[in-house]
Amino acid sequence: MQLAGEWNGRQLPVGESAEWAMQKLEISREEYRRLARQFNPACFDAEAWAQLAQDAGMKYLAVTAKHHDGFALYHSEVSGYNTIHFSLYYYVLFFILCFCQHIVMFHPNNYSLLSGRPC
Repeated sequence: MQLAGEWNGRQLPVGESAEWAMQKLEISREEYRRLARQFNPACFDAEAWAQLAQDAGMKYLAVTAKHHDGFALYHSEVSGYNTIHFSLYYYVLFFILCFCQHIVMFHPNNYSLLSGRPC
């Protein structure tokens, strides 16, 4: 079992983006949801991300907190398809926010590219 363009030994067709993996590789909804339960950012280091961004001179760090398939890195009243209900590792987004605040980075806290707030 694997993703990133491969599923049970089958590759996505050349030119197809990973957004179409579920459809193109015929992954059932149940199996896809089982994958969400395996979410384990073992090598994730929020402090290193924030420091790298600061060292690179970035003014803000924007994180994709909700995947195109609806899986969110935060609690949502709209759907239970998120790290809070599917994973033991549900503080990913929280740690990013904390370390951005620690180094005084601007973090857009909504869907707009034009507004936000300092952490």
